[in-house]
Amino acid sequence: MVSSTKSMRLRLNNRHKATIALLLLGGANITFAQTTCTPSTINLSAASQSYSGPINALLPGQQIGSGWAGSTRATGISCPTNIIVKGTVQPADTPVPGVTYASGGADYPVYPTGQSSIGYVVQVRDPSDSQFHPLAPPFVQTWPLPGFGNPIALGFEAQILFVAIGPLTPGTYSLPSKTVAYLHAYDGSDVELSVPGSLLFQGATITANSTGCTVTSASDQAIRLSSVSPSNFSGVGSNSGTSSTVNISLNCDAGIAVYATMSDATDPGNTSDVLALTPGSTASGVGIQVYRDGLSTPISFGPDSSSPGNLNQWLVGRNAGAVSYTIPFNASYVQTENTIGPGSVQARSTVTLSYQ
Repeated sequence: MVSSTKSMRLRLNNRHKATIALLLLGGANITFAQTTCTPSTINLSAASQSYSGPINALLPGQQIGSGWAGSTRATGISCPTNIIVKGTVQPADTPVPGVTYASGGADYPVYPTGQSSIGYVVQVRDPSDSQFHPLAPPFVQTWPLPGFGNPIALGFEAQILFVAIGPLTPGTYSLPSKTVAYLHAYDGSDVELSVPGSLLFQGATITANSTGCTVTSASDQAIRLSSVSPSNFSGVGSNSGTSSTVNISLNCDAGIAVYATMSDATDPGNTSDVLALTPGSTASGVGIQVYRDGLSTPISFGPDSSSPGNLNQWLVGRNAGAVSYTIPFNASYVQTENTIGPGSVQARSTVTLSYQ
């Protein structure tokens, strides 16, 4: 007999993942020119920003708030004589992998703020330049423009903008003060004239009035299947056995489209419509298929992700006003091999919701 002494479990999952890049700093021996120049800290402030809308509608690399949130124009290094030949700006952080911000035909690296869902981009320019340039590793040369000669001071303009690097769940995000760039000045022999000046972001607050759903059913539910005999199957792909029905219940805010993806918790890379059995299962030659909303076609599984357009993601519902949803699931055994070995069967899956 194929026994259901161990049951399949559905675990509701509304997790959102983001990657935080880490900055690794190393030491180096630096020789400065004999003429001593004085570095300064340039402060970059930013107004508070806000976001309103579905949690998952703001994609990685998209702008948060009204635009460039701060602007500064100041001197970063001052020298006693006109000896500066070249100035560069170096990012203080390592870019977030796989995320960029596009503006004005340029791609900006996105840097971590310390909040897992929010990154920042910076643009800089020589005060006499008509165009800003992305702050990008390894260096951005900003001074002097051709024809301006050797200056006595090195300064630049800078602006900062915040972008999403993960879903913004409701709440207030406090972005800490941090150095975002270093300013370097060199003489004609390419010798650095002082320790670097700094561009200091003074911190900001971002408020997310994000919309989504509240799960009102239990987060961990069991679908129990009846015991069946191997003789109940007619060949590979045939089904047998009935199950109990479990429901996921949601209360959702107005103006969002709710999507869902079911994933195989035992084999996360599984994108078929048959759940892999857990290692504790003793039966062989069978799997489990899951059905939703009374449909006759089993669910195909996808990655455990809330990203819009996730593989095998399906629409639960789209609503103009606040609404409640109930999503029913049931399951059956399916023969996967020519020979079935009796024993116990267990599989696990998760459901990840996406609010778009």
